[in-house]
Amino acid sequence: MRLALRTSALALALCTAATVAGAETRSVEAVGAVPAQPGASPGGPEREGALRAALAEAVVQVGLSLVANPDPVATRPRVEAALAGDPRDYTARYRVTEDRGAGPRSVLSDPAVRTEYAVKIEAQVDVTRVRARLVAAGLVPKSDAPVPVAPTELHHLTLVLESLPSYQAYAAVRSALVERAGAKSAQPREFTRGRAVLAVETAQPAAALAQGLPALLAPELRVETVSAEGDTVRARLVAAPTPASPPPSAASSQKAPAN
Repeated sequence: MRLALRTSALALALCTAATVAGAETRSVEAVGAVPAQPGASPGGPEREGALRAALAEAVVQVGLSLVANPDPVATRPRVEAALAGDPRDYTARYRVTEDRGAGPRSVLSDPAVRTEYAVKIEAQVDVTRVRARLVAAGLVPKSDAPVPVAPTELHHLTLVLESLPSYQAYAAVRSALVERAGAKSAQPREFTRGRAVLAVETAQPAAALAQGLPALLAPELRVETVSAEGDTVRARLVAAPTPASPPPSAASSQKAPAN
């Protein structure tokens, strides 16, 4: 058992299934955690590890729900092995609902771990794909499996960000792409003052990403210009202006009469 990736799911499979591009999906909430040093940065590798652990837990929970009369002790390791790999392959989309950061161990079971980094997510898990893998592993009868749908085509795009106002703005773009736009990954290729280039792996073509970018980054960032050519999207960003404080009312500006 890999304790570093061991997670505790809320197992709130909301019993709501939807059809997205022909695939049955199920909404699941899960918590994932990995060992961390005190004060671990929210943008560091510990957060990515906790996010991956939470996604893996959501996928495993769906897998366990498809196995008839599962014995958790005996079945869970087999389900985990059958669904090993990148959990994003079984996830239609997800969002981080709570970034708990680094703190005392509460999710991981290893007593040797004193500090962990934990996140809570809500994920739409592709039930069709999970069921197909469990059938291949002999954990679910073939008669229970519908015809698998074709895998979602992924586009490998280059996103060029210009006039970046700060590193925080760059981090906000990466976070929005993965956590809100459903990109499988958004990895940095170049980073210089005021400019960054990201390699984005997503189901959206370049034109769709460019069209949705202004709404995706609002209200923190404003997209001045955006264009798509081939597999490259170029966007010029500015920080959204801070709302001005309302002027004091006439009543509050008047001095109280002296006694």
